[in-house]
Amino acid sequence: LGTLLLPRQTMLGTLLLPRQTMLGTLLLPPAVRLLTVRHCPHLLLGGAGVHQKTGQFLCKDAGTKKYNGRLEYLNRGDPFAEAPPKEIPTQDNDRKHLPNTTRAYLWGNGELGALGQPGFLHPKGKKQVLYKLKRPFISSLGNYFKLKTAACGYGFTLFATEDKEKQLFGTGLNDSGQIGFHRRLNRENRPVGSPLEVMIAPAAIQLPLVGGEKVAALGAGRAHSLVLTSGGRVLSLGNNGYGQCGRKMVESEDYLRNEVMHALDVENVESVACGQDHSLMVTKSGEVFSCGWGADGQTGLGHYMNI
Repeated sequence: LGTLLLPRQTMLGTLLLPRQTMLGTLLLPPAVRLLTVRHCPHLLLGGAGVHQKTGQFLCKDAGTKKYNGRLEYLNRGDPFAEAPPKEIPTQDNDRKHLPNTTRAYLWGNGELGALGQPGFLHPKGKKQVLYKLKRPFISSLGNYFKLKTAACGYGFTLFATEDKEKQLFGTGLNDSGQIGFHRRLNRENRPVGSPLEVMIAPAAIQLPLVGGEKVAALGAGRAHSLVLTSGGRVLSLGNNGYGQCGRKMVESEDYLRNEVMHALDVENVESVACGQDHSLMVTKSGEVFSCGWGADGQTGLGHYMNI
């Protein structure tokens, strides 16, 4: 589990890895996946109880039910609160508390809600407001939904879950609709007012899934997001100022009020990735498709135009 440090310009460019590498060394086992280090906040998704041998990175002792090895510090519980959160601030506060076998760890800048913990920005009592977190914190979303994967954009975070109805959640900056169309709910649980530009707690994102599709992977850029489905389709939402959402650019488009999620015209996609303002897709046959900002050649199409 080493560290890969890339030059600063790589963020604006494209890193293509051999097919074997993408499915092998860099795609770590379910026990631990470093999902994104491009933007703040950082996020680490870990699954407990995957390995049986002692000494593994994530391992619980069968007798004491405590963590061993590198995650032994987790036995101390949450270092930032006196007691664990009683409920998650979503519409389903009555959901049963799930066993914490999958955890999402977040840290970094949370001024705009990207960490998805309202208690940081609106603490109770005399607790101080936490705008930045320098140590990993366990997201409470995993207490109520079984998490599959996640992605971090510039000031926002996406979570994919195993839930049949709510497969995708977003939290943080939403000024371009990069985490979906959301409005404030009144006491009757009806949407009112203008679209919300910031979400300080994870909110479910409605997806136009068909034929029993499920969310398979996520990508997050500066202000746009990609959702890969189990059917090989790619859905895009957010800012499309350079064509990064894989659709025609519309002059003066109001992305915040756009309620339509676009399906890209690419089939049998196996993996997706987002740069700052460009997108990449790899199909099962090994073809690579790209779109978006190309001023530095990051689309790999042999020119410097946006497409």
